[in-house]
Amino acid sequence: PILPRAQRRDFFWPVNYDGTENILRFMTERGATKLVHFTTDMVYGHALSTPQTEDAPTVPLGEYGLSKLATED
Repeated sequence: PILPRAQRRDFFWPVNYDGTENILRFMTERGATKLVHFTTDMVYGHALSTPQTEDAPTVPLGEYGLSKLATED
């Protein structure tokens, strides 16, 4: 949903960041060592080139992009 800017952090961070943290903790507890983590191009901000490459600088767009970048870190 389109949310007011003031509500976006509370909406995206628990799912994206906390959810990823829960998955990683679960994996650690069970000895799992491999994970395929899908994320978003919103960690790169507005495209500087096409196609966008993974070595582009990260300039996240909004709370969604910030939360997804934090999961990558």
